Amino acid sequence: DSVNDHIVEGKYYEDLHYEVKEELDSYSLSIIILEEEKDQEIEEMFLRLQNGMSLNSAEKRNAIDGNMRDFLRDVTLTHKLFTSSVWFENKRYAHDEYAVQMMQIEMLDGPTVISATRLGQMYNNGKNFKKNSAEAAKFKRVLNFLSRAFPEKSPELTKANLVSLYTLASELLPIYTLTPRGKDFGEWFRGFEKRRDEYNENPQQDDDEIHAYSLAVSQGTGSLPSQRIRRDILRNYLLASIPDLALLDEQRLFTEEQRLVIFRKASGKCRNPDNNPECAKICTKDNFHADHIIPHSKGGKTTVSNGQLLCPSCNWKKLDKMPTAS
Repeated sequence: DSVNDHIVEGKYYEDLHYEVKEELDSYSLSIIILEEEKDQEIEEMFLRLQNGMSLNSAEKRNAIDGNMRDFLRDVTLTHKLFTSSVWFENKRYAHDEYAVQMMQIEMLDGPTVISATRLGQMYNNGKNFKKNSAEAAKFKRVLNFLSRAFPEKSPELTKANLVSLYTLASELLPIYTLTPRGKDFGEWFRGFEKRRDEYNENPQQDDDEIHAYSLAVSQGTGSLPSQRIRRDILRNYLLASIPDLALLDEQRLFTEEQRLVIFRKASGKCRNPDNNPECAKICTKDNFHADHIIPHSKGGKTTVSNGQLLCPSCNWKKLDKMPTAS
């Protein structure tokens, strides 16, 4: 073979004609160094590039730098719900795709229209997202509950079901004493899915709600009517299956009067329940947290006798370790 009438076949670079060398040297190469990616991610990227495969929405969002992306990426790589429970694999950022959907539902306080454009906007608007924010703590609290409900790989945790269960748990955890009932929650949903499988095998059964749920699932997770239908049906079945589920104390936050009494009883000293080395030890009246000894999520009352003084550092550590605590 030849290039510009110069023989190149069988020759090394130093043996080529200078015109051929100049043409080779004029080419620029784009090089990307991957340092922390797993073998599976590298293989997927190689196959996509070789086949001319376009980036999906989750892959495009992963290129948006910011705290929201970093927070959700860390969650999908380390949280037990994603590493040990969900049924589908994390191919092409599939776990990130559903984590951001659940975060959007959390931040907007319930079912909402889910689209690639809106999820991208959340990444862009979340460049300064605080990982210790109330939204982040609630998000992890719900994930922790679901991972306790499904401690092992569960075929019930499909993509559509994951979003539905998150929506349901996010709504009910602040209202009912659901936190210690993770095992019951998991058994209930397995029974629900078994009933749905039986119905799909024999559609003649008289079960309009099961039919409506399956129909809503087929409409996709992004549809707002579909999300609401699935949530409402699941809530009805759950409350019927666990009839002894009690309501939490309606008063969630300590009043200023209660906070002052708790401060005075503790003489401003942090209880430091986890031996936090960063404990502030002594707090001021305008910089302390009144915390539930028995967590509100587990039925603890918002009373002075169930209150303790924590410095902000100790309370945040408690929230990180046990997001269900108050």
